[in-house]
Amino acid sequence: MNSPKRFIIVEDSHVTRLHLESLLCTQGYTVVSKLDRAEDLHSAVKEHQPDLILLDIMLKGTMNGIEAAKCLRANDIHTPIVFMTALTDQKSTEDIAELCNCQRVPKPFEEKLLLSTIEQAVA
Repeated sequence: MNSPKRFIIVEDSHVTRLHLESLLCTQGYTVVSKLDRAEDLHSAVKEHQPDLILLDIMLKGTMNGIEAAKCLRANDIHTPIVFMTALTDQKSTEDIAELCNCQRVPKPFEEKLLLSTIEQAVA
């Protein structure tokens, strides 16, 4: 039997973090870390070795989600990332497209779309 896929959630809304964790757990996934700042992502990834990162773009702290993802890729960490964002500007869209192994789900997210995107990312 396969072990459950392990996720890190990076989201600054407490309510959204709880919703995501509940949704993932009902699907048989494991949430190994929940963060509200992008600055904490690199060390959490090294510690927990997740199968997927759910990453908001606009976060607390000085670094946004795209900058955090670029930092991971620059450090040869290629964990799949699903960005969850309400941002639709051209710059954000292009930045996400330039990052390998990343997908985007618009906020507010539809659970079915998020789950199908997750399934594709961890397949």
